Amino acid sequence: MKAQRFGSAHTEKKLQLVARYLNGFMTALKNQPFQKLYIDAFAGTGAWVPTDVTAGQGVLELPDWDVIADGSARRALNVKPPFDHYVFIEKSRRKSLELQRLRDEHRELADRIEIITEDANKALQSICRRTRWANTRAVVFLDPFGFQVEWATVEALGKTEAVDLWYLVPTGIGINRQVTTEGQVLEDSGKRIDAMLGTDGWRARMVTTERTPVNLFGESETRTIKAGGIDAIAEFVIERLATVFKGGVAKYGLPLGHQGRSFYTLVFACANPTKRASKLALRLAGAVLRT
Repeated sequence: MKAQRFGSAHTEKKLQLVARYLNGFMTALKNQPFQKLYIDAFAGTGAWVPTDVTAGQGVLELPDWDVIADGSARRALNVKPPFDHYVFIEKSRRKSLELQRLRDEHRELADRIEIITEDANKALQSICRRTRWANTRAVVFLDPFGFQVEWATVEALGKTEAVDLWYLVPTGIGINRQVTTEGQVLEDSGKRIDAMLGTDGWRARMVTTERTPVNLFGESETRTIKAGGIDAIAEFVIERLATVFKGGVAKYGLPLGHQGRSFYTLVFACANPTKRASKLALRLAGAVLRT
């Protein structure tokens, strides 16, 4: 088994929370007549090694775990009762080979596991089009390394009215860093964030203008400054998700990072607009986020 080297204690926390939700989801729906589907859109290899682990130094400020830790795909396969179908999407052919080995390890579930080696946006939008959502319920985990998720993909997931979404948004390490203290949005990154959020409205949350006096005669000048930060970005993302996920969005996201810094925000959204389903999903997600 080959593992990806990335993340830290915050990565383990994220994976634990999503796995906890998957267990709660399957327990709640185990007697329901739906096909239960799990989709991991950036599945990786199924295992990871914390970057805090270095040769001869051991683990620094991490929980008591094995050096090679289970990734999201492997944890999903350990959920009981199991899902009816698993879709692991991974663009890298090398990582997809590791996912195939993971499928071989779980022979009892092998016929339920589908591995797709292509762009996550293309694959997800295709799944949304071809799936019979009337008799299917799904949990989708979006854990990109940057701004790879397109808004069209988020919209497609919301329109299913059958998806519970966990989305790790690069609020700090990604979006927040693309705005300078002088209120300038980096051009190339700014366009990618526009595509990710489906609007440039986020810029107004991050940038404002102020007037400052230049002399004693009341003359002043206008300049732009950075006004918002990670919390403002997270709030905007939650508002955007609420426009397409009719079942509701968890009121607060969970900031994740290390060394006292917030790099990402884990958010939850429910596409199912029926009161009973959305209430259950949001209650379960809220309990998970509070742990």
